[in-house]
Formats: sequence, structure tokens, C-alpha cells
Amino acid sequence: MEVRTTLNTLTKILNKKNFRTVWFIYSLLSLALVLFLLNYITGKTLSEKCILKNWNISINDKQYNNVDLKSFRFKTVSKKDVITLSTTLTDSPALKSPSIYIPVSQSTVNAYIDNQLFFDFGHERYSDNRPIGSGFQIVSLPQDFHNRELKIIMEVTEKNAFSNIDDIWISDWNDSYRFVLAENRLVFLASSFLFIKLCHKIHSIRG
Repeated sequence: MEVRTTLNTLTKILNKKNFRTVWFIYSLLSLALVLFLLNYITGKTLSEKCILKNWNISINDKQYNNVDLKSFRFKTVSKKDVITLSTTLTDSPALKSPSIYIPVSQSTVNAYIDNQLFFDFGHERYSDNRPIGSGFQIVSLPQDFHNRELKIIMEVTEKNAFSNIDDIWISDWNDSYRFVLAENRLVFLASSFLFIKLCHKIHSIRG
């Protein structure tokens, strides 16, 4: 009886060790795969990315001219505040499938070219009392966008929402998401590592 108990105990220990070894190898292979995919996706030749500058911005009744979003900071906006950004698309490159990267942060968004609406976001969620959250949208542009006025109107939907606006840029549609991956590859890698570590922790607790 004692021999059987001892054998069962040894089997459990070996199973745990085997499981941890297999899980460790699996984690390393997963990280290697993530690194390979990121390098493959971002390593290809990318088209030109044009970061838009020289913005004219109004926040409610305050006006700011010739603004570079990278350095532009303002008092934290809250619910019902309205931000309007406008610029002329003069230095944009010629692209086969032009698209624009528009950041979204706890606000509804309307985007116009020469006062013609081409994109809106968040209105249905806001009317249903659902949070809009933060992120970005990549939207197709008309082929004849050059030398036309771009205007983006944001209406804030939450208290203490934000105090700056991320860069807005134009690129070819096929490369837009690759630009996002290239700029955030460390974040994706760290997230993958933490996810694998969390799964390992859960399995260790269960084991």
C-alpha cells in the first residue's frame, strides 16, 4: 500500500514537472512566433506616411493656429466640450489607396473634406449611453483629397477625457495597419509575454 502511494506521488510530481517543461517550451515558441510575425509584417517596405501639421484648432471658444499635434497640450476637456481641427492637405503624397489615421478618445467624431462628411463615429454608442472608449480608426480617403480642406469635429462624451490629441496621418491603405504595428511592436511583444505568463500562473494554481 505504501509502495503504491509512493508511486502515485512520484507520478504526480513527474507530471507537474513535465507539464511545466512543456509549458515553458510552448511559451518560448509562442514568443518566437510573435517576434517573427512582427518582424515580417513591419520589415517590408512601407509607403510614405504623411503626418499632418499646421492645424487650426478651436476648443469651444478658444482658437489655436498653426498647431503641431505632437507638441500641442491643452486643459483637460470634459463632457460636451467641442474640438474642431482643420488643415489643408497640401503636402500629402500621391497614393493608390489613400487612408487617414484618426485617433478616437471618449468623443464622437465627424470628419469632412471641403465640408462633405466622409466619416462619423460614436454617435450611436453615445445615444445608447454606452462608452465610446479610446483607440483609432483608419478610414479611406477620396482619391482627389489633395489641396482640399480636412476638418474633424470631436464632441467629448466623458468627464476629464484628455488633454492632447495623437498625430493624424495619411498613408496607403495597405500599409496603415503595418505602421501601427511598427510603432507599437514593443507593446504587442510585452502584452504577448504577460498573457503567456498569466496563462502559466493559472495552470500552476490549478495544478
